[in-house]
Amino acid sequence: QYGVTPGIYTSFYDWQQITSSWTGLPSYGKVYLWYWHVLGQGVSGETLADFSDFRSFGGMSVAHVKQFAQSENLCGLILNRNVYSATSKSVKAVSKQNKDEIQVGCVFSNC
Repeated sequence: QYGVTPGIYTSFYDWQQITSSWTGLPSYGKVYLWYWHVLGQGVSGETLADFSDFRSFGGMSVAHVKQFAQSENLCGLILNRNVYSATSKSVKAVSKQNKDEIQVGCVFSNC
């Protein structure tokens, strides 16, 4: 009714553990999936910044965001790193505004 699409933040393994591999989510309508796949904290725990490791779960066959790094230090800030699907409406809107550049969020004031 308000034009808000809910999202789920989880991983393949966590989904299995929490929901017993439930696959009924698509019956609730459109839901965005933000999954994480990291091998540990910091730069050494990063996985690829793409969706090549995604496997369907919970009845969801498409992911919109992937977190590929956690707890990395950037100029004294501890942050996580994410990659967004090029098919995402929010990424398309930003890319239209900035032509060839896609920027979602920033850390410094000149962004």
